[in-house]
Amino acid sequence: MESGNENTFAASDRRSPVAETQEQSHLFSTVLFPGLLFDAVPSLFLLLNENRQIIFANRAVMNILGLEEVQAIVGLRPAKL
Repeated sequence: MESGNENTFAASDRRSPVAETQEQSHLFSTVLFPGLLFDAVPSLFLLLNENRQIIFANRAVMNILGLEEVQAIVGLRPAKL
């Protein structure tokens, strides 16, 4: 059995800082790609960052969760919804 750095293919437990997830959310929904396009899609759509944290959710997701603002879930992981 080898010791040292082994690649386990497990997802990192690292989390992005709150300010970083807020900036990613703002950048996606207002600058890079208007969220309105995804709000028109009736299917559930979540956009996650490299640490599997939510930075965007479309209107279908928000309706199911009973939320008005995506900021309520930005930074969470889907398993926490």
